[in-house]
Amino acid sequence: MLDNPPDNFADCYKPEDWKAFVASRLTPEWEKLRAKMQGVRAKNQYNHHGGRGGIKKVEENMKRELGYQLTTYDKCDLWIRLHANKKGKLYGPAQETKKCSLHVIDPNIEGDGLVAFGYVKFEKADDKGKIIVHG
Repeated sequence: MLDNPPDNFADCYKPEDWKAFVASRLTPEWEKLRAKMQGVRAKNQYNHHGGRGGIKKVEENMKRELGYQLTTYDKCDLWIRLHANKKGKLYGPAQETKKCSLHVIDPNIEGDGLVAFGYVKFEKADDKGKIIVHG
């Protein structure tokens, strides 16, 4: 199998290029780098689902959905959209992320008094029984 590229890639590579590619992947240096990167990848808790377009694609989808040009966006909303699956659900530790808002009672503020919103992540209590909040 290493002598020739897979059938669906056969037209993409010249035989000499394929042999050079295979040879480069069989070196001890490559194996060492690959093992290092696998270790880095294993630590990733939050897989993104932005596809090949990444953040740019997600931003464009947000613009289309909202119907106007986004000049600024909430980084939390963007993060949630990048890491949610096709059904819009988060998994793993990210499931504990909850949307929250801060309202104040002030006659000088119009509307419902909303002054801030975002997301928080609740974690286990520390050794003193206090809940740790991030966000």
